Amino acid sequence: TTLPRSIFLSSIEEGLKEAQGAVLSLKKINNVPMAMLSEMMIGFGKSLQGETLAKASLNYENFTEAKYWNTFQKSAPVFLAVYKRYKLQLLCLFNFHEQAFSLVRERTSWIEAFGGVDFSFRSDYYLYAGITCAALYCSVPEPEKQEMYLEILNECIVEHKLLSEHGEIKINFYAPYLILKAEKAKIENNPME
Repeated sequence: TTLPRSIFLSSIEEGLKEAQGAVLSLKKINNVPMAMLSEMMIGFGKSLQGETLAKASLNYENFTEAKYWNTFQKSAPVFLAVYKRYKLQLLCLFNFHEQAFSLVRERTSWIEAFGGVDFSFRSDYYLYAGITCAALYCSVPEPEKQEMYLEILNECIVEHKLLSEHGEIKINFYAPYLILKAEKAKIENNPME
């Protein structure tokens, strides 16, 4: 099963409605893991609408991040990696970069969970990790921290460059590559051509 790159193909409202229907169907057939995954995605949509219990949270009346984490931490690393990607995305979107950095540090376990072969997942991770590190670079005066953030940003740029150079998939990864290059150019005060 491939998880879609975007959860909601039309609108957040329609996506939430479809996801809620999926949760009911999955619970009827007792597919608890997929129902929880769908509930987590509902939390993502609700967070974008400002309808969760806190900003950049996935928690709402039917779902808690803690329950999801406890359920999948040891038994399903792929489901946990999906949660971490959505959490990193939310933290990045709401500019909670310091909180997001703890997820960036775990980058190897994320990629390993998918065996490194889900290119969309890999791309999303490296995009949000790079944006997080670029934002943090600009917010700290300590040269050693800046160096660490720049090193991770460079890693993200290299990964996207590799993804954007191969075969038919390259078009999917060129825009994130340019976004990360622009972030680095902004840091270096060196406009891109």
